Amino acid sequence: MSERNELEKVPGLMVPGLLPAARYPLTAGYWIAADEGRLVIQRCTECGTHRHPPAPACYRCQSFQWDWHQVSGAGQIFSYTWVHAALTQAFVATVPYNVCVVELADTDGVRIASTVTGVNEGDDLIGSRVQGYFADAGGGNKLLLFAGA
Repeated sequence: MSERNELEKVPGLMVPGLLPAARYPLTAGYWIAADEGRLVIQRCTECGTHRHPPAPACYRCQSFQWDWHQVSGAGQIFSYTWVHAALTQAFVATVPYNVCVVELADTDGVRIASTVTGVNEGDDLIGSRVQGYFADAGGGNKLLLFAGA
């Protein structure tokens, strides 16, 4: 995935005071890979099932054995919405912005929430092919975004 510094073009993401991502033992591998511009998804080493968000045990076989599997970031928009109401004062200048759910192509159905860039409200996004990339949000944050593929 190539890194693009497009956050200034993405409503809803440049929020003053955004705290760095919490790097708990269960999620640290994701954030380390994000810092390197790589997308990784947790995978059960017993049955091979991908899962996101990370969890201590596999939902299919209940194994506690897992690793991080690098994926391409290619996917398809499963669902999306446009946010018009600012939840806090920090978001007043950023609405409207979109929130999308992308089904990743090289996993067994993993869906991940994000924002898709380069689209306009009113565009029909369902089924659109997208490519993920990490953008620097400042404050130690790398955010996963998607753009048309």
